[in-house]
Amino acid sequence: VTIKGNKQGLWHDFQTGEGGDMLRLFAEQRGLTSATDYPQLLGEASRYMGIDLTKHLSSVSSKKAQQKGQQQDKSDPKNWTDYQKKQVAKANKLARESLPIKGTLVENYLKEHRKIDLKNWPENVRFHPNIYCAINKKSTPAMLLVGKDKAGNVQVVQATFLDQATKNKPQKLPVSKQTIGVISGAAVHLSLSKEGEKSVDETTKSYIAEGAETGLSALMADQKNEVKVTLGQSNFLSTHKLNLQKNVVFCFDHDAKSSPENRFKEQANKLQSEGKTVTYLKPEAIGHDLNDVLKEKGVEHLKTLLVEEKSFTSDTQKMSHSKEEMTRQTLIKTGNKRQAMNRALAQQKAAELPVKQLNPTRSFDREMGH
Repeated sequence: VTIKGNKQGLWHDFQTGEGGDMLRLFAEQRGLTSATDYPQLLGEASRYMGIDLTKHLSSVSSKKAQQKGQQQDKSDPKNWTDYQKKQVAKANKLARESLPIKGTLVENYLKEHRKIDLKNWPENVRFHPNIYCAINKKSTPAMLLVGKDKAGNVQVVQATFLDQATKNKPQKLPVSKQTIGVISGAAVHLSLSKEGEKSVDETTKSYIAEGAETGLSALMADQKNEVKVTLGQSNFLSTHKLNLQKNVVFCFDHDAKSSPENRFKEQANKLQSEGKTVTYLKPEAIGHDLNDVLKEKGVEHLKTLLVEEKSFTSDTQKMSHSKEEMTRQTLIKTGNKRQAMNRALAQQKAAELPVKQLNPTRSFDREMGH
């Protein structure tokens, strides 16, 4: 956050490459957009600050915010600025210079400090021996994640700097990660099969992870499926632009200050409207991610967590399900067991639940007292 000069009040996230003014930062944290949610955004910010912002922001500010929110698709190269084009070119150069991680500092870091151990490493997790960072004012070896667009073109890379002596992240660097390129609409594809090919066991699930360590932990626990690393939580909002499997699972950190399952509910609904089955995972312990679970409890425990997926259910859906359940119970009490069973099966089909999850005869017999 800049506190002095002509850019006072502006912020920049060096990990994700995003930035803006304080209102945009507030919107990001609330899962809102300045264009479509401007009245709500202004109201929430006013209450948070204890002042009436409508008296301090002119209608011109509102129009600018709306225009900003209505900008063209940032993932389309036709809409990139000259600076963004140069950054994407630099990302491609770094990707070409990078090496497989087998036997390198990156493999040591993942095995020793992250407890991630795979026989074969995904090809988009790379090692670069020497990346210069202007903020750090030095060149440092790094784990390089290569993010690609839907067509498989390199669009962004993210460097996680490593210390040669400790084989871990450096403690005293101002910036531990650097993102170069355009994030929107890109992701790092993690799979044990070659990109674009299907594994021996048909891949049916895409895990969505914010960072490499979380994504690789998920892959270690479920090696037949794939992971998409978005290089930042805000890029979860662009997952509909990716090549995803039928089943999509968001891997959230358990953050005490926010509920990502609420923030990204609209995105989940968007994917569901495209025919995807969307769920999410979140560790029980506050402040933990999937890699913390792997390090503390091992891969077998992480495998059990991966099958405990939770659904994105809106309040409207909950009310609808509750009303349907009341109707079904009424039918059972009045002896219309077959009709109740048919309603349950219809509801199951609409929700696209596997048949094996429901044994209507057994459950209804129990409810009827048989």
